[in-house]
Amino acid sequence: MNQILKKIKDEFASFVTEKKAKIKHKNHGNMEFLKLIPTSNNKKIAVEINFIYMLNEEGLDVLIEYEKRNADKEIIKKSYSFSSYLKKGSLEMIDKDMLGLIEESFKYEVLDSKLKSVIPLQTQADNFISVIKNSWNIIINYNEMI
Repeated sequence: MNQILKKIKDEFASFVTEKKAKIKHKNHGNMEFLKLIPTSNNKKIAVEINFIYMLNEEGLDVLIEYEKRNADKEIIKKSYSFSSYLKKGSLEMIDKDMLGLIEESFKYEVLDSKLKSVIPLQTQADNFISVIKNSWNIIINYNEMI
């Protein structure tokens, strides 16, 4: 596991016990995922918060995924990433006071013919941890996805 994801995991260790959530780690190609999965998930609505370390870009992102069953029992999925907020301009499940931290956490430049984050990983991690902790209840109870 990447060092920055270990720090994020340590930072959430007591928080997930208090808020009743699980932590899982997953490698996928050039990305590593640290997943926070609230145990309050039920058969109708499930939420998953993913901290994503992108190896090539040497940067972080957060992906919040919602999965909901409609009346016909079809599964509908909706995803919101912090990086897409800069383009689309909407993260309704995040406390409005925290949106500035997200905006200041993304800046990329081309270095050595590769796209790289110029914001230090620790700064990104601290900002994202703060955003998730302060918006936890809104994220979990967000039901406007569909």
